[in-house]
Amino acid sequence: MLSRITSPRIKSSSFSAGKSLFVFPFYGFSVMLDLFSPRSAVHMTRAGIVLLALVASGCGGPNNSEAPKIGGFEVDDSDTSPSKSAPVATRPAQPLPKQAASTPRPSGVTVGSVPANGTSATPTTQPPTAGGKSIASIPAKPANASKPNTASSGSGTTPREAVVTPPGKSRQPRPRGSRVRPPQSVSGEQLSAQDIPENSPKKLQAFIERVDLELARITDPRMSPDAVRAKVMPLLSSKLTAAEKILGLPSEEPIREVALKAKLDVLTQLQFLTAEDLTPKFREFGQQLRKEKNAKFARQGRFVLLQLQIQQVREKKETNVAAFVDEIKAIVAEEDADISVFEAVHGCAMALEGIGRHELAQDVLFTGATKFAQSEDPRMAIEGNIMLDHLGLTKAKFFNLVEMVVAGRQGAMEELTGSIQTLFSTREPSRYILRNLAGAAAQFEIAERYQECRDLFEIMSKSYTDHSDPEVAEEGTNLANNGKKRLNLLGKPFAVEGVQVDGKPFDWTKYRKKVVLVEFWATTNAGCVEEIPKIKQAYELYKDKGFTVVGVNLDEDTQRLNRFLVRNQIPWETVISPDPKTRGYNSPMAVRCGVDQLPFLVLVDQQGVAIALNTADFSLREKLRDLLGPVGPETPGNAIPKSQRRPRGPRGAR
Repeated sequence: MLSRITSPRIKSSSFSAGKSLFVFPFYGFSVMLDLFSPRSAVHMTRAGIVLLALVASGCGGPNNSEAPKIGGFEVDDSDTSPSKSAPVATRPAQPLPKQAASTPRPSGVTVGSVPANGTSATPTTQPPTAGGKSIASIPAKPANASKPNTASSGSGTTPREAVVTPPGKSRQPRPRGSRVRPPQSVSGEQLSAQDIPENSPKKLQAFIERVDLELARITDPRMSPDAVRAKVMPLLSSKLTAAEKILGLPSEEPIREVALKAKLDVLTQLQFLTAEDLTPKFREFGQQLRKEKNAKFARQGRFVLLQLQIQQVREKKETNVAAFVDEIKAIVAEEDADISVFEAVHGCAMALEGIGRHELAQDVLFTGATKFAQSEDPRMAIEGNIMLDHLGLTKAKFFNLVEMVVAGRQGAMEELTGSIQTLFSTREPSRYILRNLAGAAAQFEIAERYQECRDLFEIMSKSYTDHSDPEVAEEGTNLANNGKKRLNLLGKPFAVEGVQVDGKPFDWTKYRKKVVLVEFWATTNAGCVEEIPKIKQAYELYKDKGFTVVGVNLDEDTQRLNRFLVRNQIPWETVISPDPKTRGYNSPMAVRCGVDQLPFLVLVDQQGVAIALNTADFSLREKLRDLLGPVGPETPGNAIPKSQRRPRGPRGAR
């Protein structure tokens, strides 16, 4: 079986097997737009993108002026400049690919809402868990980074500057004909009520442009979905009618291109606004495109119809699966290895996985990946090689064996080691494989398979130290060395050093004879903020029995940290580096402990010895119960679900 692919170099995306094809604008339509000219693409960005963003995001209620919240905690987002931002690296940053009925998805096209800049937004997916704890496959800190990753504040479009007349000067009139007047804007009701032009492609094109301008003005986030629907449906209906009239008339190719794109635009948006099954209309549109004399349009029609066929396979309505696979292979052989072909291969493989045809799915992916890896487009070549790496891991049963090791199956680690060595005998150790190894080590760490963790870090050291790519060699060496540092904390006295937020020295000695959870964290890290309520719950349950928490903060902006602590009333002490130049991942504590992902947790017992890493939530409460005793009769507030209780089977050496 196949699992999700995450790209190490390109912003990754994943695809849920439960999504219908007709989240079409994001699973193929975004590719379709690229096939039209940049000029005509302006109409979509002006008219449709904002609408799609509004509808896909739920068209939201009233504006909320309060600070945003994560996990019930207020987050200060007033300053996200790179120079002051804290680490955003997070331990559950990206999921380790698991055995699942889903297939790799390219990074170039994502499933999710379309923001106003015209790019697709990556959806969030739940990472797999080990012992009730989320894990990551790709460490968030770059190997050669001296500073932690920073959050991007994002940027929107810059408003057009107003024309200002200098003081003391009168504004001079422009010569007649010196500027082009934009199409006059009228209200949606007036525009929809007007008679659509007849028998004039140019006038119909101008009408479509006016509709687009009106659609682009529907941007109020306070509007309800019903209000958006009431405004846009008449406009979309008029736009579709105008586009179809152009297509029924002889017209110049640029105008025809505008009409084709407008029709696709409308059909796409109608998916969010109506419950109607638009499959017949998309099929008719694809057939219409296939008959176009323009080769670009005909190719577009081929992919529209192919997406429909993929949906048929996914819904088990396609009777001739073998012919479907042959068609995909023919496309790979005939077409250039561009993103639309990548989409076709991925869609086919995903559909085959969904109906249990795993071998066929792997065959299709291998056929496509082999061609993509040879592409002259560097991005496609990277994606192709990632696919090949992923297929290699799948055939080596890597993902299954990782799960077996986590579950404590005897002999699983030896089998995993052998499969990795076999894989490396056929493929050079890549960055993608490296990050999957690091993700497996993270699972072992959380599951307290510490000896298996050490074995995996040794494999990483031996396989990547002399890698032909210096960057990959450095990343592999750093990941392995940091992992060994973390493991070497166990069974030894642990101490926290630094200063408090107000600059006063931190006194670790006052924590003697207490059980202490040391949390490395940052305010800008969503995973850290989400972890705090769970830690706070354990703190409230066990604080009277000798348990406490110390936060080691890696923010570079102490003012932001102070605001967070005050707003959220964190009851335990927070420690920072005394030197402003050594904060973030350069903090002495972070360097000493091998911290390269956040949050990172160390549990220290009453003797001051580190006994566990990354123990949180129910696993933490079970540890505290073992160390400090129960807090009383089990209640819904303090009971540990059976599904979350630590397994009692054999464990690796600790």
